[in-house]
Amino acid sequence: MNLSDRIIATIRTGVPALVGLILANLIAKVPAVADVLAFIDTNLSLITDGVPVAQWLALAATAGVIAGYYYLVRVAGARWPAVEKWLLGKSLVPVYVPADSQVR
Repeated sequence: MNLSDRIIATIRTGVPALVGLILANLIAKVPAVADVLAFIDTNLSLITDGVPVAQWLALAATAGVIAGYYYLVRVAGARWPAVEKWLLGKSLVPVYVPADSQVR
């Protein structure tokens, strides 16, 4: 993997992570979602000796939103290639070489 492929891979990873984080934060601000998180946190923190369960749930939900965003963009990009350029930051796909064939 050369430097250009590393840069492409970083962009195509960073853009969905940023968009997913923003989407997850917007979703968490919806009053009904915030109420559910507060309810779960209040009830489960009694069982877990005060561990902030809502933070773990928010982390898992954020990861799910990022993965879902990336998957949906790749599916849409298979049909409309220009979608990947706009929603992943680059239309190029990095080229990965097997580890045994890399020169050190």
